[in-house]
Amino acid sequence: MLLSRLNQRSSTYDPTSELKISGTLNYLLEKILDVERWLIKLGFSFPWGGSLLVIAYKQ
Repeated sequence: MLLSRLNQRSSTYDPTSELKISGTLNYLLEKILDVERWLIKLGFSFPWGGSLLVIAYKQ
């Protein structure tokens, strides 16, 4: 994500450009995600990441 953001420092910003990746890169990233999912199922907790999910309850 960092490399993508640094690469987009121009005045013609296209927010969808980081979603356009090759099939090979998509396959590689999917396999990395498979490993991450496997580690999470084993109980490993990642202290970093690109997303955060927050659930709040109103009293």
